[in-house]
Amino acid sequence: MKRIPVLSIVLAVAFTVAAASAAGDGGGPASILIGGQGVLAPDGKLRYVALTTGRQTMVSVVRVRGGQVIRWRLVRGYVGVPVVGLDGTTDGISSDGRVLVLAATPSVSQSGTASTRFAVIDTRTLRLRTIELPGRWSYDAMSPDGATLFLVEYLSAGPTPPYRVRAYDFESRRLLDRIIVDRVQKGAVMYGQPVTRATSPDGRWAYTLYARARQAPFIHALDTVRRQARCIFMPRALAIGKQLALRLRLDSGELTVRGGR
Repeated sequence: MKRIPVLSIVLAVAFTVAAASAAGDGGGPASILIGGQGVLAPDGKLRYVALTTGRQTMVSVVRVRGGQVIRWRLVRGYVGVPVVGLDGTTDGISSDGRVLVLAATPSVSQSGTASTRFAVIDTRTLRLRTIELPGRWSYDAMSPDGATLFLVEYLSAGPTPPYRVRAYDFESRRLLDRIIVDRVQKGAVMYGQPVTRATSPDGRWAYTLYARARQAPFIHALDTVRRQARCIFMPRALAIGKQLALRLRLDSGELTVRGGR
């Protein structure tokens, strides 16, 4: 692909940094990032940044060392890097670095029917394919080999709608029927706002801490290889403000919840 001067990309980022919330049209609490830091490749050498004019989005591959834009491609429509926590944590790239997923906020037609679009890019060739699903969805996680995409399906509109986790199989190009649930809790529907995310070094486990206004926070532990999940409920009820200040740290196989003192 063509190379463009690094100065132009820096100026564009400066003017287009924004997080587009899906809650703005009743879609849910998820968001996407336009501009900014984008998402970092697993090896830490490249960064993927989405810049948009509204009608189309330019996906830039930026070398971390030196900031040079080495490749880019255009994607139809308005898509951005998925934000998986209110703390600004971004995701959207498989741990092998080969698959990049960008998301659009749910769109609603004049008849009131909602749909959500995702752009899937092969990072080696920048080949593009799109996924469009009926309803309101957001990106959740991806398996280490980029074979399975995990999505959050919102079951109603509003700022804190009920939701559930589903899996999309890239090989068969279809949404799997089975809902990803905790077999012990046996609750398919969840409530809460994603606050922060920690991912295991191999990309297999995605830990997301959810805040709940009238209940204790919980951690959704998603096994992206076995397509299973566990819910870890915190032992203490905290005010919502304190829940939003919590952060996760994963170190040497130990997951720690930290907040304030």
